[in-house]
Amino acid sequence: MIKYSLLVFIFFFASLGAKAYDDTGLINAFIKSVSDPKVKTDDIISNYLCLTEKNHDSEYYKLVVSQVELLRKDLANLQVEKFKILKYSEFPEAEKVILIDSTEYEYVYAVKNGKKTVVNLYVKNNKISSFVTMNKGKLKIFFILCK
Repeated sequence: MIKYSLLVFIFFFASLGAKAYDDTGLINAFIKSVSDPKVKTDDIISNYLCLTEKNHDSEYYKLVVSQVELLRKDLANLQVEKFKILKYSEFPEAEKVILIDSTEYEYVYAVKNGKKTVVNLYVKNNKISSFVTMNKGKLKIFFILCK
């Protein structure tokens, strides 16, 4: 009986260290944090983004901070609880314009507010690798945060 109790105890605590979110849970938490003005930008970056740059004075880090602040501004006055998260495979054909290797499509998501895309995200290894896209003609290219 003691061995059984010990095994249950070990499995319980091992499961606590398991992945905290699936990708959509991570995206939901990220969007809610960004839309909450009480959550510090540095906390958002450290909790959700795969950013490896830790020097807060670097131009690279400042760029990421500015992008989080820009997204925060874009989310202001929107009802984030009504947002829908789509996987790339669920995108309407006309919106499949992200230039990325086809083996990476499984990591691409869109946050939609009705029919409007609020933000595209690239999520890998339980961290957001990008939420910033640049236009190149009719295509979009992710600005990857991880070095």
